[in-house]
Amino acid sequence: MDCLNDCLSKKDLGAFYTPEAYAEKTGELVMDAVKRVPKGNDYIILDRCAGSGKI
Repeated sequence: MDCLNDCLSKKDLGAFYTPEAYAEKTGELVMDAVKRVPKGNDYIILDRCAGSGKI
């Protein structure tokens, strides 16, 4: 998606996207952390920089 926005649009919209490799690694780390949550405990995932969440 980042390639679809020219530099001016990116600045105006604040539209900057995480490179795919970083997003994949982040997903792996989050899933590893979720697996360590003790059975019977609840959890939330709070991402203050989630952006639009569109893929």
